[in-house]
Amino acid sequence: MKYNRISVKDAFRVTAPFIAVRTLVYLVTTIIMVLAGAIGLLLMMKGGGIGIYLGLFIIIASIAFSKWVERYILYLIKAGHIFTITEYIRTGNAPQTEKGYKNVLAFGTETVKKYFGSTNVAFIADTLISKSVNQIMRFLNRIGNFLSFIPGAAKLIEIISMVLGIALNYIDEAILSYIFMHGEETNSWKKACDAIVYYGQSWKKMIKGAAKVAISIIVFRFAVLALGLFVGLIVAGGSGAVIGFFAGYIIMYALNKIVIDLYATVIMINDYYAAIEGQALQTDLYAKFSKASSKFKELIGKTNQGVENIEIAN
Repeated sequence: MKYNRISVKDAFRVTAPFIAVRTLVYLVTTIIMVLAGAIGLLLMMKGGGIGIYLGLFIIIASIAFSKWVERYILYLIKAGHIFTITEYIRTGNAPQTEKGYKNVLAFGTETVKKYFGSTNVAFIADTLISKSVNQIMRFLNRIGNFLSFIPGAAKLIEIISMVLGIALNYIDEAILSYIFMHGEETNSWKKACDAIVYYGQSWKKMIKGAAKVAISIIVFRFAVLALGLFVGLIVAGGSGAVIGFFAGYIIMYALNKIVIDLYATVIMINDYYAAIEGQALQTDLYAKFSKASSKFKELIGKTNQGVENIEIAN
């Protein structure tokens, strides 16, 4: 199958409604985190022993709340967002969708339901995919340790593992895109397994893109945190530096989710399709990955087929 590439600029343009919704949700979440952080730090500095514990609780609770919003409220928006990018890659044209926040959310919901039957199943699939990829990458890294006898190779493997570890956060988006892309196969669980196997046999071709993503994310995070720390230090000394650091973290978190996530997602999805294009699925990897990853084995179990049946089907 021929895949069309989408530039980061086009991705921002054609998915603008999704970005607007994500920005609105993250803006509200960020305001809550800022207020909670300010109250928490004030209690920690002024409230004595009990104030320190209460302040820490408020800060941790605000972070937990933001994670909950991301996990459950924003998942459908992310799914619809990825589907829009996938349609562009599949057809080479911007997909035609209705405008408006309500319609965007409905579009994302219906898309996920079409492929998984219900949003709860989609949440389960997302978790299984993410954990499967991580377990399989640890397995592949162990295989790569045969280079460790070469001077300096161990450090190189460590760096590659770190880079891929950061980029892995966006591989599940590429796999979700694959599920949307191949509508001719009705079993979404099987498509998820196929997509993971394709990734496992092609991951070396994605190292360049993964390095670009990882370096961009590291530089961005460091710059925002350093700026917040520096501004706080200049304005109010040591206490200001602490406040500036937390403020920088909150700003970094919001911008990362709104802008950097989309940037990284587009690169990894493009590189994923470029890596697998024209390749035949290596069906022998199903058994290997099942032994290496309990989550991948669980994912295969949901296809209602054994490994042998999947191999024959392919």
